[in-house]
Amino acid sequence: MKYLIILIMVSVLTACGTVGGAVSGGHYNPAVTTAMWMENKVDNQTALAYAGAQIAGAVAAWMFYNRVIKPNRA
Repeated sequence: MKYLIILIMVSVLTACGTVGGAVSGGHYNPAVTTAMWMENKVDNQTALAYAGAQIAGAVAAWMFYNRVIKPNRA
């Protein structure tokens, strides 16, 4: 079962990179954005905007999980 989950996660990430990579440059987490910023491939304003949006999305997902999914699992 765990191998199926791993396969699904890899497939989804590959699809996201293929579909959205041309739009965002593949900035799916702050580590990628930071690396691109350190290599001077992204300017300061764009790096802050991407990182801010990524962190806001992570916080929103965490809040959704804790308020909607977690209470229903018990």
